Amino acid sequence: MSFTSYKKKKSFISFLIFINALFLWSYIILNSYQLGISTNELINILPIFFEIDFLLIVFFFVLNLDLIRRFCKISKEAKIYLILIIFIGFLFRAFLVVHTHRVFFDEDLYLGIANSIATENRAILCNYGTPTKCYEGILNKDPSGFPFFVSIFFRIFGKGDAIAFALSTIIGTLSILLAFLIAFLLFDDERASLYASLFFAFLPVNIVWSGSAATELYFLFFSSLSIFSLLLFLKSNEYKALALAISLLAFAIQIRPEGILFILIFAFAIFVFDNKLKRRIFDSNFLWLLILFLFLSLPHFVQMYTFKEGDWGAPNGRKFGIEYLDFNLRDNIAFWFSNQKHPIFITFFSLAGIFFLLLRKEIRKASFLLLWFSSFFVLFVLFYAGSVESGGIGHRFVNIYVMSAILLAGYGAKEIEDKFSDKKIFRVATLLTILFSFYFCLPYITIPDKQAQYARDKHDFVMENMYRIDPNCYVFSHNPSIFLVAGRKSLQTWYAQDARVVANIFNETNCVMWLEGVWCLFEPFKSSVCKYMHDNYDLEIFARLVREDPPHEVFTIYRVYRRQ
Repeated sequence: MSFTSYKKKKSFISFLIFINALFLWSYIILNSYQLGISTNELINILPIFFEIDFLLIVFFFVLNLDLIRRFCKISKEAKIYLILIIFIGFLFRAFLVVHTHRVFFDEDLYLGIANSIATENRAILCNYGTPTKCYEGILNKDPSGFPFFVSIFFRIFGKGDAIAFALSTIIGTLSILLAFLIAFLLFDDERASLYASLFFAFLPVNIVWSGSAATELYFLFFSSLSIFSLLLFLKSNEYKALALAISLLAFAIQIRPEGILFILIFAFAIFVFDNKLKRRIFDSNFLWLLILFLFLSLPHFVQMYTFKEGDWGAPNGRKFGIEYLDFNLRDNIAFWFSNQKHPIFITFFSLAGIFFLLLRKEIRKASFLLLWFSSFFVLFVLFYAGSVESGGIGHRFVNIYVMSAILLAGYGAKEIEDKFSDKKIFRVATLLTILFSFYFCLPYITIPDKQAQYARDKHDFVMENMYRIDPNCYVFSHNPSIFLVAGRKSLQTWYAQDARVVANIFNETNCVMWLEGVWCLFEPFKSSVCKYMHDNYDLEIFARLVREDPPHEVFTIYRVYRRQ
């Protein structure tokens, strides 16, 4: 058998293996319950797959360092500018924005799951347990990629909000570097890349969320890193770069529920940029890497399929619908021209970038960046909570797809600069425009959103009193994660109605507490479990907060005693 015949036979066998793997992958997902893959099993399986994926990311990243050095060579002058831009961006993210939770109480839940992964290697949202052992809990409907990533640093540096906030600051800062690197591989131009990194450094929506423990920032980072690795593969034709890109893609989609959509963007990039795609489809190396992606992402797709019927708090149970279009579309377009949360000059340069790409007949680059932006833009326009402008905290979603706009803006600024005979005038004018626009965005950056202010006040109240709670105490709460991450034992308030659990904790300790928090303001909790606590236990005030803002909500931490 000739070498050519052997190669064709090998490719054909690899293709058959891939098709069978795809069918098997689909079968497992669609029949996961019948196959015994319950949510309890996923709690144990997910961290194992995360570990495999993350080890592969680290391994392939080290393996690709030579390619990164070879294809990302820039001048000494550009390095100096880039370091300065990154340093300024770091200062904004570390010191200008308030480091606080902004999505209540999702961020606490993420950190609670991170605590469980760090201590038990289980992706469990704990309802009853200690800081190192969860007795009863559930699999959260949200993906656990972000909690796993945080758990790595919990294991190394200890647990707590401060670790999560510091990590977000670092990830937000590194994203500035990513903007430069992606632009450099995409446009092969230092000036376009520097403009992209500069715009990203001054990007208010990224600065704000770099001070939180929300997931959108991390999705932006890992999805962008996967695109950078893919472009590195397309430049070098080295499969080790594609292996890195595939591993990163598998991790990125497990950070946000809508991350699955990013597979389309990734695949489209291969379709429009890979000149060898026809041959690649039957390339055994390419096919085996696709099988690797199927393997790494399998538990995630099982989880998403398991929770497919959830309404996620949507009115009438409809998460997506045309009825949200009118309201969301108006607000989400207005965001890009507001100059209060987003500098309008970035929008202007982004539109210029599209114009010049089309003018230069760079259809592939333009279509890729437009798809990257528009796919998520349309998704959130149809999402019940997808409004960016009117109240709420929907502006965090912009982080998911803003990189594409920044890349376009970098290219647009470079092209406009080329029209000036004296480029220094343009650069000075651009810098002044950045500073002027940034000034108008400062209130948005420096003042935490008032949305759910009562929840923020409650959270701050609890953290201020945490040191007074003995680690041997058990705390009833509607959000045990707050206490578990802070090193306290905790359980859901509803367990106070469970004689078995109540007997266990009172036998274990003589210190039991209850946080009468936010959920006790609302039905059905107010008239059920919260009323039950007052009717069936002797309560002694341990700490109390009476909010100054109307309607003057009261939050209380009680010592709890059983009635004789």
